[in-house]
Amino acid sequence: MNRLTLVHLTFLGAGKPPATVEFSPGLTVIYASERGRSYVEKSVDYMLGASELKPTAQDNGYSRILLGL
Repeated sequence: MNRLTLVHLTFLGAGKPPATVEFSPGLTVIYASERGRSYVEKSVDYMLGASELKPTAQDNGYSRILLGL
């Protein structure tokens, strides 16, 4: 069976340290907090083909997203 496995989601920007979410080989749970949970979800959706990612306060200064598969 073919599977798509997410490894990491990394945000990059000039003069900003990389911000990375690493996904476990089994199950990764992103729980409710005020630290960008929904932005992570929307970013993964965008990287997998959604038409746009609306700017938010969480992406201030970040201009690139890398999705490791």
